[in-house]
Amino acid sequence: MNADEIRIALESAEGIPEPALRAAVQEAASLAPAVIAVAQRMAGGYLPLPREERLLRFGLHTLAAARETSACPAFLALLKRPALEMEWMFGEGRVSTVARLLLGLFDGDDAAVCAVAADPAVDSEVRSALLSALARLVWEGRASRDRLLELLDRFDREELAAPESWAWMGWQDAIMLLGLTDWIERVRRGWDAGRVPMFERDVDRRDWLERTHAAAANPDDPQRFVVDSLVPIDDPVASVGWSADPASGPGEAPTGDELAWLEVVLWRMVATGTMCLEEADGFLTALAAGPVRVAPAEFLPEIWGAAAEEPLFDTPEHDALASDLLARHHAALEAALERPELIVPWINHDVGELEAALWARGFMRGVGLRQAAWEPLVRRKRVAERVLLPILALIPEMAGEGGAKLSFEDRRIAILALPAVAAAVHLFWQDGESALFDSAEPARVRKVGRNEPCPCGSGKKYKKCCGAAA
Repeated sequence: MNADEIRIALESAEGIPEPALRAAVQEAASLAPAVIAVAQRMAGGYLPLPREERLLRFGLHTLAAARETSACPAFLALLKRPALEMEWMFGEGRVSTVARLLLGLFDGDDAAVCAVAADPAVDSEVRSALLSALARLVWEGRASRDRLLELLDRFDREELAAPESWAWMGWQDAIMLLGLTDWIERVRRGWDAGRVPMFERDVDRRDWLERTHAAAANPDDPQRFVVDSLVPIDDPVASVGWSADPASGPGEAPTGDELAWLEVVLWRMVATGTMCLEEADGFLTALAAGPVRVAPAEFLPEIWGAAAEEPLFDTPEHDALASDLLARHHAALEAALERPELIVPWINHDVGELEAALWARGFMRGVGLRQAAWEPLVRRKRVAERVLLPILALIPEMAGEGGAKLSFEDRRIAILALPAVAAAVHLFWQDGESALFDSAEPARVRKVGRNEPCPCGSGKKYKKCCGAAA
């Protein structure tokens, strides 16, 4: 395969394109300009289209495996994008992914890496990854020890990260990996000051101290880097950690990858009044479950908000794809409720007591779009109490009017009930009030096994999601 054939194969990939990835390593120098161009455009504010996203994801791993250092400046510039985009591009495990990519792409300019790691505006997990990777680069003799020590000192003295920032994990990991036993008291003072709250257990602290002393006693032993997965990428197939969904077609529900892309597209425009995907999902669920059908030509401007009359995104292709995905998502929600099948709300689970508030607000905006048509449900007190009050309770300003704020447990129960609530609303319009109270419950919350998929729809195991705090 030549570079053009490899590029096309990566852009159109389904799953993990093993032959193309292996060929890309061999043709890294020829492929690099195309990958670098996408990285530079994204660093400048352009959001890659799905085909460009696949090229960038797969391409960076192949260039790192090939030690194609020409991509390093563009990679570092890319890392300055907001946290949501970094999570979208590199996943929840981005600390390891970013660190391993840097180890393969590093071009010797450790000052440039230190500058990104020192920037408080950069995603905290990216900063953590860079600090850990710098420790390995220093150990290998590819980066300046003095420059890294100066950065670690500045981090502490100038408090270059908030106490709860994940960047402090990288700071203390770099100290441990380099065996800096004379820095132990500085780390302890940081613990006492509330830094690294995820490192509160005595057992974790003792382990860190033991590993720091072991690194000092055995400075040439690489095992400590292996334990922390701080190893360069050699095989892009094994390391990429992402499998591309097949693109959906006309009339089909959007894939998880497409919805993740849509989430980033919409989030970039929230300052103009555009709904984020969570709010849009609640809004479209209300329309799908509601008494009358609403066409995309009417509901899309509601989602776009103040930007409805302006070009929304980076290119007309972005606009068309975002509109198409939202319309097909709405159609998929309608079809699921008709089958009947419980919908899976798109909810951000990392916002604490505001969890699901945007989804609930979007749902109520959907009700408001056809307020007169919803009156038969709203006027029936016990129906409204059953299907609308649980949603209103998730909205802080609405809950405030009614008195006490939801407890964590009550909020979790309300969120888990949202699929059943949507089904109940749809059922009301089909069969009336008696269908809700004279027949079996539309759905019940069941006991979930710790290793089962979380019923909230996050895609994680229950023990790693809702069950972690239960």
